[in-house]
Amino acid sequence: MSNSPPWHDWQSLGAPNEGTLTSEPAVITWGPTHEKINCFVRWWDNSLWHKWSYGSGWTPDWEPLGGTLTSAPAAISWGPDDEKINCFALGQDSSLCHMWWDGSNWNGWESLGGFIPYPTAPVAITWGPTHEKINCFVIDQDGALCHTWWDGSNWNGWESRGKPGPSLTSDLSVVAWGPTHEKIDCFVRGQDEVLWHKRWDGSNWSDWKSRGKPESGLNSAPSVVAWGPTHEKINCFVIDQVGALCHIWWDGSSWSSWQSLGAPNGGTLTSTPVAITCGPDDEKINCFVRGQDGALWRKWSYGSSWIPGWEPLGKPNGGTLTSAPVAITWGPTHEKINCFALGQDGALWHTWLV
Repeated sequence: MSNSPPWHDWQSLGAPNEGTLTSEPAVITWGPTHEKINCFVRWWDNSLWHKWSYGSGWTPDWEPLGGTLTSAPAAISWGPDDEKINCFALGQDSSLCHMWWDGSNWNGWESLGGFIPYPTAPVAITWGPTHEKINCFVIDQDGALCHTWWDGSNWNGWESRGKPGPSLTSDLSVVAWGPTHEKIDCFVRGQDEVLWHKRWDGSNWSDWKSRGKPESGLNSAPSVVAWGPTHEKINCFVIDQVGALCHIWWDGSSWSSWQSLGAPNGGTLTSTPVAITCGPDDEKINCFVRGQDGALWRKWSYGSSWIPGWEPLGKPNGGTLTSAPVAITWGPTHEKINCFALGQDGALWHTWLV
């Protein structure tokens, strides 16, 4: 094991009015130095609530943001200084709805249309050199990829990007990449248990491409990151059918074959992995996943080398994690890490490295 700094003990951030949270959290960092953190969750009455930190502590109370959500929320920060926030979720009529923080105030819920009965959350990203563009992706009722986007001035109508033959059957993972973040890659599991990939190269969408599968097959949705100083490298992670973490990567010119990174203590991993980059040049990759013991585990690399073994990060006092983890890097040099998950008590918990 490496001599990494110690992680803080798990801390409860509670739940609104001592109720129960019913979705995985959506967590963002925002502001010019990315020192602010905002957590969004769905409460038991299907409304959206949030809690935030300005770098020196968490607000004591949760704030309601209304709405009637039928999916987990998605959230992004955007704009030249990442001072604006946009939250997305499916509404009662299966349309995509959003509300936004304009830098000073919250604006009320607005429908962006669509008919999306697929029971997963939307995925939203910002892209382009000034983070002024937004793209929001969903899987539609036919198992095809659809999206709508904000071009910096207006929302555009829905467009279908189709499906690769088999229907798409998992949550999406989407990344903006390249020196100006003008390229977009979408990854999703197909009905054939293969990882499928579609790319926007800055001008056109590619056809669907098969990226194959680990030897034992896929058993989770993917998690993708772009990394390196110019964000030209891509790494995509999944859990395989024997409960191990596996990955495939783009080195800037070609795709690798699948590689297994194993599982802690010969056990199995039981959640979708979450992958993030950290460090001033985004050269470090961290993967977090829940183990069969209900605890959080970490695997990480420094550049091209993976640290041997897995690091145990424990679990909340008196309970286990009941959701997949969500992880962020924050601060001006991207060196701080915060991981969030729901506990058995229905509250939001987190552990962090600073």
